[in-house]
Amino acid sequence: MNYIKSTLYAGLLLCLFFLTACGDGPEPVPANVVNSTNGLRIDLEWTTGGTTSDAVNNSDLDLYLTKGGTEVSNSTSSGSFEVVRIQDVYADGEYTIAVEAFNATKKTNYTLYVKGDDEGELKPYTGEFLAGDRYLKVNFLKIKKAGSTYTITEY
Repeated sequence: MNYIKSTLYAGLLLCLFFLTACGDGPEPVPANVVNSTNGLRIDLEWTTGGTTSDAVNNSDLDLYLTKGGTEVSNSTSSGSFEVVRIQDVYADGEYTIAVEAFNATKKTNYTLYVKGDDEGELKPYTGEFLAGDRYLKVNFLKIKKAGSTYTITEY
């Protein structure tokens, strides 16, 4: 009798496994993919070890969006820091996000926050400039737009 119960129990577990594994749930989205019908917003923030005011006074950074080597947009100030957007109406293709240090008088740690729809999560990407870096432009992220899907890779 125990053999029949064990076999029946094992069969039920196997059935349950197949039912949950073959469900019609949504496919998981890779960590470097953002789905957004509103385009993307890329925020650049940085610190030099003090306050936000110290960071802005110690380092002047800007953000650029290019496609095929042509500048599409450059950053606008968002409070004390910088922001650039990839609009949903932009053509599909590969875009580059570049960060430029016009003048970093102290070591500067920066973070790019990529965000899609308002409900979406922020995806942080970090880098740094050294004290004395001037007019140094770094291609930092490559973003491939395909409709409302954005695939992000670091250079």
